[in-house]
Amino acid sequence: MSQGYLRIGSCNENKRGLFNYMAIIDGLNDMVFSIPHDEWYSRGHFVEKEFHWSSTYNKSDNQKRSNTRLLLDYQRYPKQAA
Repeated sequence: MSQGYLRIGSCNENKRGLFNYMAIIDGLNDMVFSIPHDEWYSRGHFVEKEFHWSSTYNKSDNQKRSNTRLLLDYQRYPKQAA
């Protein structure tokens, strides 16, 4: 996104109860996340059906901090922190 954040669409209430983990692959930054279902819905903040997070993982901005933190808490690849 030109505003400095990344997003995935169609990932809100229409998916509730249909998965155990929400897997997100960020091909731009070569990162993979796997968030448990209940954490996804209790901690995620959605804009309608979309989930947004910082494209720099808050290294150089303050965008979408809570969603970015949620992803980083469940980062699977690479193993080191962003």
